[in-house]
Amino acid sequence: MLFLVGKTTPMELHSLADASHITMGTAGQLVFGLIVLTACMTTAVGLLAATSEFFERLLPKITYKMWLVGFTIISFVLASAGLSTVLKVAVPIITFLYPIAISIVFITILTHPLHYSMQVRWTFRLGVWVASIWSLLDSDFLWHTGLHCASDGLGPGQDPTNRLDTTDRCRSIDRFRDRSGLF
Repeated sequence: MLFLVGKTTPMELHSLADASHITMGTAGQLVFGLIVLTACMTTAVGLLAATSEFFERLLPKITYKMWLVGFTIISFVLASAGLSTVLKVAVPIITFLYPIAISIVFITILTHPLHYSMQVRWTFRLGVWVASIWSLLDSDFLWHTGLHCASDGLGPGQDPTNRLDTTDRCRSIDRFRDRSGLF
């Protein structure tokens, strides 16, 4: 049904809320909004509960309710900052962590029949260290944190009049990337 709406509606249609309003009127738009609100709230409550429970087990001196209130405030502040700000912070971190997580999952699947002998522990450690170094060098983490030069010679938050300092910090990383041919 939505593909038909997309095919037959004018170009002013920008969101699913607009599509629901065109196809089902104001009542449809209200129902669609309630469905989205319910889906987001159940996800938020589940994430807050799971995170608070995890950190309570990790640090039992701080109660579950304190963790819950703290994570709720942090979530509210992040949500108030806007999606573009959240993505500017989250994307470099996620790009750094994904290769590490994928390595851990892959090693776990491959080594599960070995029942976690001592050699397998070193496999995990070696795999995580290699993935961490590779991820640090290959991801945009260095670029977004200002540890590398942007294309114009500036890292985030750098003074445009001081290009030499920023460029000097990046020279060794650039040389490694150029010589290795890996990136």
